[in-house]
Amino acid sequence: MRKVRRALEQLKELDLDLFEKGRPIVAVTLDGEVVLHTSAVPLQEAEGQYLAPGMIDILGPFEGLEGTRGPDLVRPRPTLRILPRKISGAPHIDGTRVPTQSIGALAKRGFTVEQIAQVYPFVTPDSIRESIDLEKQLQHNAGLKRVA
Repeated sequence: MRKVRRALEQLKELDLDLFEKGRPIVAVTLDGEVVLHTSAVPLQEAEGQYLAPGMIDILGPFEGLEGTRGPDLVRPRPTLRILPRKISGAPHIDGTRVPTQSIGALAKRGFTVEQIAQVYPFVTPDSIRESIDLEKQLQHNAGLKRVA
């Protein structure tokens, strides 16, 4: 529990605007140390040790044992973003405040991409399709049973 508290304290100290500039790598070592990599600093942990970024990137996409496919938690699709300080961290279309959940809800009600584009004329059809795809992925994941 001490390691968890220390990791939570380190996360609290991070300035969240790092998510707004590029794609940070946030990782946690097996000892509970928070590891951070941004374009401005080399990947390093609190005690000065270095870790290869591809090993335990907790923001990157993943595949679970249950058949889940987790999206990238910064850029889940090329035109979509997740920013902690924008729309309470909900996935949204980059450069807008349109949550993918809103697009997905319209699609679920039978609206076509073209009809949704009429509701959101400032959003590209590609962004609409990516929003629908992400929401389908998340719904699929939510419907799977957990593996013990």
